[in-house]
Amino acid sequence: MKRNYTKYLWFGCMIPLLFQCGKNQDTNMTFVTTVEVVNDTTATVDISVSTEDKGNFGSMGLIFGISKNLDLENSYGVLNDNEPHYYDRTYLKGKNEDGNAVSLEITRLNDNTWYYYKPFCVFNGKDLYGDLDSFKTTCPQVITQGPAGGYVVYDNGSGGGIEVAPFDLVGNSEYYYSPPGYEWGCIYSNVPGTQSIIGSGQANTDSILNNCSSLETAAKLCDEFTYGGYSDWYLPSYDELQLLLTTLHANNIGNLSQEWYWSSTQADYARAKALRFASNPGFDFNKDTKNFVRPFRTF
Repeated sequence: MKRNYTKYLWFGCMIPLLFQCGKNQDTNMTFVTTVEVVNDTTATVDISVSTEDKGNFGSMGLIFGISKNLDLENSYGVLNDNEPHYYDRTYLKGKNEDGNAVSLEITRLNDNTWYYYKPFCVFNGKDLYGDLDSFKTTCPQVITQGPAGGYVVYDNGSGGGIEVAPFDLVGNSEYYYSPPGYEWGCIYSNVPGTQSIIGSGQANTDSILNNCSSLETAAKLCDEFTYGGYSDWYLPSYDELQLLLTTLHANNIGNLSQEWYWSSTQADYARAKALRFASNPGFDFNKDTKNFVRPFRTF
């Protein structure tokens, strides 16, 4: 199913695509970009540029990512097999073609995810960028969207439930193929009262925050996370994390990595519980191990 985005009205008629027109402030270069979301993992992008200046065009393309903070200097042109796009990473798709227009197909996008992008071109050896804009991939029909736009992985039968964010928090890395995670925090310190049962993730997270002063812990990142207009996210309990196995992983959706994910359930004073969806084993890692993080929220 194709989904089109519209940004402007001309003579009362909708343009059937996301359309962006912007001028680079440093030159007389004008970018015109249209994006068509073909399905939940693919988009086509058409870019054309015009200028009154004389010169030669080089490559043209798009830099894009899940965060608005696109890093123009450090973008990743390729992806590991079976790995989704990560938050706070900038990706690049381009072509070397003669002329002032290019058509791109971007595949392996995260489903159900907002993407931010800037078109670019090389003109007379200089990199030039258009304005920041965005598009959203579709949500697979086998899963329900929550109020924040995440995936509903638990229905409490009374109109509420649990939703999970559509991407991981993995931290920054010098290399695209080696994304680091975050520590659970407070190794050799007891965090009282954490449980594994569904519904305990928020209380677990609160206990970690109240009893652990470590910086950039998995729980702290979830607590500070904002997405879809909501800021009440938390690190899931172990049983809540296991919900992803039967809802997202079983249907090959949800942009899950092959790496280990932290739960908010402590195993003992030195270790906490984690889960890896690729082979479905649970494991108790030392709290100073860096694992992936996926925020949850209750609605």
